[in-house]
Amino acid sequence: MSRIKLENVSVEIPLRGLSHIRHESQRVVRKSNGEIVIHALNDISFEAGPGARVGILGANGSGKTTLLRTLAGVVPATSGHISITGEVHAIFDLSDGMRFALTGRENARLRYYLLGEPGGSEESFVQEVKEFADLGEFFDLPVNIYSPGMLSRLLLAMSTVKHADILLIDEWIGVADQAFQKKVSSRINDLIMSNDVFVLASHSRDIIERTTDHTILLEDGEITRVGKSHEIHNISS
Repeated sequence: MSRIKLENVSVEIPLRGLSHIRHESQRVVRKSNGEIVIHALNDISFEAGPGARVGILGANGSGKTTLLRTLAGVVPATSGHISITGEVHAIFDLSDGMRFALTGRENARLRYYLLGEPGGSEESFVQEVKEFADLGEFFDLPVNIYSPGMLSRLLLAMSTVKHADILLIDEWIGVADQAFQKKVSSRINDLIMSNDVFVLASHSRDIIERTTDHTILLEDGEITRVGKSHEIHNISS
């Protein structure tokens, strides 16, 4: 049974290279040892079990990305307790691990191993990427000659193959090509339905309302409201 549980989780991020600050605030402070940190998250608690579709809504700088990266194990919690049951698949930076001198096929092979050899063989993973990206002969040519649209197709194809128990997405994935956008949206919706727990961070209330059931509103690194997604009011970005 997949589950996420956070209890009083706080995250401090050191601002290395910064020797002084003009004015301290609730979020940016100088500690007793002289280190300057930002309180990215403060006392976060929530739980999501099987079937949960959770939105993390907030303006830029509210802590949405930090919260998702903490759930993914990328950013450590400074205090509090995190309990996660189930395999996590996080879609953050689509270009992670990309090697532009390699071909599309070679990058797909590399991504297979960077994802920890997801279910199925390397060959089946590469074939699925090839069919979804629909790049034709360009799939076997170096990525550095791709147009922005072609690169977007490859990145999205590689990033949306893997299924896991818990799916984390930082902002909804959009592309300029409308026909391919429909294909991507359908693919992601299938991913959402196949995962036990889905968490989406976004500053768009409309996207949150369309894809999640319950929403956590973040402001300055703190939870200010929790409720049904259609009941959470809009925010300023």
